[in-house]
Order: sequence, then structure tokens, then C-alpha cells
Amino acid sequence: MFLINISKWNTFCQNICYRHYSSINTTSNSLKYCLNSVQKHDLENFLCTLLLPQNLRAFGIALRAFNVEIATVQDQVSENIIGLMRFKFWEDTIDKLYEGKIPEHPVCQELAQVINTKKVSKIYLKRLILSRQNYLTSSNFSSLKDAEDYSEFSNSSLYYMLLELADIKQIDSDHAASHLGKAQGLTNLIRSVPYHSKKRKIALPQDLLLKYNVSHENIYRCHANKNVKDVIFEIATKIYQHIEKMKQLQKKVDKISRLIYLPVVPVNSYLKNLRSVDFDVFHPKLQQKNHMLSLKLLWKKMLL
Repeated sequence: MFLINISKWNTFCQNICYRHYSSINTTSNSLKYCLNSVQKHDLENFLCTLLLPQNLRAFGIALRAFNVEIATVQDQVSENIIGLMRFKFWEDTIDKLYEGKIPEHPVCQELAQVINTKKVSKIYLKRLILSRQNYLTSSNFSSLKDAEDYSEFSNSSLYYMLLELADIKQIDSDHAASHLGKAQGLTNLIRSVPYHSKKRKIALPQDLLLKYNVSHENIYRCHANKNVKDVIFEIATKIYQHIEKMKQLQKKVDKISRLIYLPVVPVNSYLKNLRSVDFDVFHPKLQQKNHMLSLKLLWKKMLL
């Protein structure tokens, strides 16, 4: 009975999250495109964005949709040169948007609304592109520090822009956003290991693989021996450190900043599940959808 009630509660909470959907002006075809794209490719951040203050939701969806466009380039191309051409298109597009020129693309149209209504720093949009572009050509990280730097560019940049859109200019808010972005990026790195292993790609930092004597074949065969678990444990420890630093800084910032940091909830959930399977990154439990996420997000929002 308890499990049934929890399930009902989660469905109820998910419905509440989706009610926030109606507060966004979905008469715009371009915004509908962005909403559908983020919901399909980035559900966790989609739910977090729906729980932002009403004046930030459409802007947040536009930024997340742009991130989806560039994050999925690598999986859509068979040759790096084609991917680089797509990144060049987006880089040129950002320049055009800041010049008042709006290409006929739904994500571009929504980004134009963000830029025209609330100026965001171009450098953060460019960093999103640059991080994915560099990863396309290298496809691995030489060190854990490189993975953190990548996470700063590919994740923290989004939170910096959301803070700008909320007119929040606090050093503590920026520092908390930096730690959250790094924690989220490193979590995504761990979560991507089973997917990349099937394509015979190594997402884990090379310095840690050497430190713990992990062969590429162990990863390709999805074999989580003690050495592989040690690599995952060290990355998870770094994630935990970033979350703890973010929590300390979060005490000094306002409620809107804390709402922007809601994605820490799915990061914490994944870390908890990872510990429960003894850092076996290939365990089936980690591949399951988080059916309790809506409930956890609403509860977190209530406590802010």
C-alpha cells in the first residue's frame, strides 16, 4: 500500500510540474518546438526549468533547447568535419542574433527573445559551442581536471545565464553555479559510460584509468571490476565535494538563485543510487528512469 501511495504521490507531483507548462505562452510554434525538444532529450532539466519563476521559464527553455541542439551534434554526424560545420553554423548564428538578425529556425527565434528582452553575455553561449566542439575532436579527457573544465563550460555557463536573466549579480551565486555545473557535468560523464562503451569510446579521464590500471577492454566489455569502481569512486568523490561547496554557498543566496540550482536534485539522486550499487557504473539500476524525480523536485522547492 505504501508503494502504491508513493506512486500516486509522484504522479500527482508530476501533474503539478506540468501545470507550470501552461504558464508558458505555447501559442508560439518556435517555443512549442523548444519545449518538445527539451522534454524529449533532457527531461530532468525540463522539469527543473518548469519550476523556475514564471518570468524565467520561457527563457530557460530557450537556453536548454539551444544546449540540446549543440549537445546532440556528435551523435548525429558520422564525420567530424560535418559536426564542425554545424558548430560553425551555430557560432555564426549567435553573432547574427546579437546584430538583430534572426535566422528561420525555432531555437534561433526563441534565443532572439532572450537576447532582446534580457541581455545575456555572448561569451556563455559561445562557451557552450566551444566545449562541444572541442569534445567532438578529442572525444576524451586527459585528466579529471580537463573533465571539470569541460563541465564548467558546458554546464555552468547555462546557470550563469539564468542568473543574468534573473538580474542576480552576486559572487556567491556565481560560485555556487560553477560548482553545480561541474557536479552535473561530471555526473553526466559517469552516466554516459555505458552508452559510450557500446560504441567503443572511453569517456573516463585517462589519468584515472592509468592510476588504477584500467584497460579500455574492461570498459568496452562493461565489466566493473574493483579498478573500474575505484575510478568511478574518485569521480563521484569530486562530485560530492562540488555539491558540498555549492550547499555552503547556497546559504548566502536568495530564493531565486536556489530555484535555479534545482538540478542538484537529480545529481544527488544519481549519486545515491551509484553508492547503493557499490559504484558499479554498468548496474541495470542506474539505467532506470527516476520515477520519483517530480516528487523530489517539488519537495525541494517547498523547502527553499
